[in-house]
Amino acid sequence: MILCWACRLFQTRGAEEPLVSSPIEGTWGWEFVMPDSTIIHPTLRIQRNDTGEWEATTQFRSRTSLAITNLVTEGNHLKYTIVRESVGKQQRTEYRGIVVGDLLQGTIKSDWSGSQKEYPWVAKRNVNVEGQWKWTIPASPRSRASRLSASEDSDLNSNWIKMALALRRSGEKLYGKLRIARSSELEIRDGRFRDGMVSFRVERPRDGESATNIFKGRLVADRILGVMISQTHGRSRTNQWKATRTE
Repeated sequence: MILCWACRLFQTRGAEEPLVSSPIEGTWGWEFVMPDSTIIHPTLRIQRNDTGEWEATTQFRSRTSLAITNLVTEGNHLKYTIVRESVGKQQRTEYRGIVVGDLLQGTIKSDWSGSQKEYPWVAKRNVNVEGQWKWTIPASPRSRASRLSASEDSDLNSNWIKMALALRRSGEKLYGKLRIARSSELEIRDGRFRDGMVSFRVERPRDGESATNIFKGRLVADRILGVMISQTHGRSRTNQWKATRTE
């Protein structure tokens, strides 16, 4: 029964434009040799929040993330400055780079060795799509009313339907299962991951016919941004799809 009303949920919103991402969004990692010859692996995570503002964090030596509040972007160019405390002194490091594909290349200027020095900066984007993903879709008034009379389950009675996706990858092929609320899992079909793009479809019976949902999106840091296309009874609807990594 859950699958039946879930089919209708995909039809409740009008067509929308796909979410647009910036080339600098992503999780970036690089290797750096410190003045004392220690090798470290910093990371930089950049994404837009729901209001369109930048959110950026970095990890240097420890697992603790440091928020970046002065990120400046223009197209595929970016720059920001980090100030750290070390042995009672402030160390200022400036990062400047340009994104070309899945590479972020530029320079790092820092005074951590006592005098200001410039180093090459080459970071790679993390393009791992495997793992657990989640998102929600709005429930239609009709669906909410039918579920309220059938169950007191908080997951089913809310205004939003929880979606969960587990993905694994073999080359360009994607495999996995999609769960709608607490219904049984649906096997994904025609899963593919290529050049940062994710696509797959799920099918389920509805009123004696087959209803299909097609998902297409781009991996951006710990999110997948794209569209969900619902096809049933000869009709098609397109809605935004924004999934967030949970594991």
